Amino acid sequence: MNQAPPRARLFFALWPEPALRRELARIQHERVGSGRAVPVANLHLTVLFLGLADPAQAMRVADGLRVPPFEVCLRREGYWRNGIHWLAPESTPPELSRLHDGLREGLAAQGHAFERRDYRPHVTLARRARPAPGRALPPLRWPVTDHALVESRPRPQGPEYRVLRRWPLG
Repeated sequence: MNQAPPRARLFFALWPEPALRRELARIQHERVGSGRAVPVANLHLTVLFLGLADPAQAMRVADGLRVPPFEVCLRREGYWRNGIHWLAPESTPPELSRLHDGLREGLAAQGHAFERRDYRPHVTLARRARPAPGRALPPLRWPVTDHALVESRPRPQGPEYRVLRRWPLG
């Protein structure tokens, strides 16, 4: 009898190194006035959300993808109607688009279905937030040298993220 492959709630992400994570935490502390702040350990920029998927299949697709290192410059701050308080780049670096598109196309070719929506790279600072008066955001430069496959495990206090594997860029 064949056993179905294990499935987990997965996403590919840019996972900040400790120094950048501390800087994101500082910005979060200064700017999140309402809502529920994302735990500092969970701060990331989603490259591609998979939902329930086979981790081995996702890893095989990522193994075949080559994208050079690049930089993301977070300089926009905003709120969506659903209460998400976010930081984002003014424009998406072409390499980030290549990474997103390559992963999406590779998984779609393996039969994975995705929602139809535009890719809007961002770092979520808080949920259920209300807009606050705008303040200038000094640019935060993020040198991207790798990306990660992350598992999201639901917990009563909010999701717990576990990095399953990282891939160097280049």
